[in-house]
Amino acid sequence: MVHVPAVESSDYQRAVATHGDALLEGCRCARCESGRLALTGTWVTRGFVDRSGRYERIYVVLARCLACRARERVLPCDALPGKVHSAGLAFDAVASATSPTSSRSRRSGCG
Repeated sequence: MVHVPAVESSDYQRAVATHGDALLEGCRCARCESGRLALTGTWVTRGFVDRSGRYERIYVVLARCLACRARERVLPCDALPGKVHSAGLAFDAVASATSPTSSRSRRSGCG
C-alpha cells in the first residue's frame, strides 16, 4: 500500500523536508488501519516518466506504522502506484484515445 499526499513530484522532496509527518495526516495503515504513521527517513528509488515523456529516477520516502511496524511508500500525487508513467501522462493518453478526432477512437466505434 502507498500513501499519496497532495504534492507533485517536482516539489516532493522539499515538501517532505518542510512538512515531515504532517504529510501523512488522514492516512491509515493498510495492514492494521492505524492512523499512527511516521516518516522513516529511508528513501527508495523508482522509475518515473513525467508528462513530457522524460524518464528519470525519483526518490520516495517510506513511512512506518507505529502500531504494527509495517512500512509503506509515500508517493507524490502525480506518480501511479506500481506504474512508471505519471498520472498526467496516463490521463493525456486516455483523452487522446477517446477524442472524436483520434483514429483509435474511430476504429473502436467511439465518437
